[in-house]
Amino acid sequence: MKKAASILLAMLLLFSVTACGTDNTSANAVAEVEVKQNEKVILSLYFPNRETSQLTLEKRFVDKALMEKKEDQVNTVLEELKKGPLTDTLVNPIPQQGTMQIASVKNKTVTIDFDKAFVDAHGGGSSGEYATIYAIVNSLTALEGIEKVEFTVDGKKTDQFKGHLDIASVFKPTDDVDE
Repeated sequence: MKKAASILLAMLLLFSVTACGTDNTSANAVAEVEVKQNEKVILSLYFPNRETSQLTLEKRFVDKALMEKKEDQVNTVLEELKKGPLTDTLVNPIPQQGTMQIASVKNKTVTIDFDKAFVDAHGGGSSGEYATIYAIVNSLTALEGIEKVEFTVDGKKTDQFKGHLDIASVFKPTDDVDE
């Protein structure tokens, strides 16, 4: 009888320890998920709509560590734009060849430099040029502290991107977007 009671007590003790372990694991998993969610920030990117060509907002989660400094934020936006949209209703206006990189950030203005390969790879056309430039401008000015964007090609100011859009001026975001 004592042996049966001891076995029963041991089983109850084992069950209660196992059950408590499961609850802690569950609580730890919930806490871990909350921490991971807090390690992400929302990035606002703009891509042209496939049917209307109007810029459309796409929100995306990125690691908070990528967004610590203003230069990091700009580079993250450029990288995410180059990856393209996540939905089929939007198109990527950014050429996959060549590079676009941050040249400077000062006085709430960011300067983006395209290399010649980037410009050469672009399909051109007035609507294509507009989509590329304003996808970059609207996405970058969605960042806190960035109000304007200017562009250079191989480090030099130039009048035309591909022959249709004058990029010698400083750009502010367009209001012609579908949020």
